[in-house]
Amino acid sequence: VEGENSPAKLWLVIQPGNGGPVEDWVNCEKMALSSPDTTMVVINGALDKVRGGFYPAVFFPKLAATVDRFWKKFDPAFYLKPFSDKGVYGWL
Repeated sequence: VEGENSPAKLWLVIQPGNGGPVEDWVNCEKMALSSPDTTMVVINGALDKVRGGFYPAVFFPKLAATVDRFWKKFDPAFYLKPFSDKGVYGWL
């Protein structure tokens, strides 16, 4: 269906959870389940934190439940990691 009310073909999700609620990440999974044919691109999503256990399951159970079934299936296309060493800051 093409037209004004046609389903989205692409979702750009910008910085989920960054400075906002952790539920942003949970809502991304809900969006994907509601429209599985829509491509989702997450920009600056801090997925290394989400997938790496930065948010403990005891405090963030809803987020922890999405990690294995949703977030670990994401394929990173480009990854920048901030670093600092002896007062020098940059990206790697």
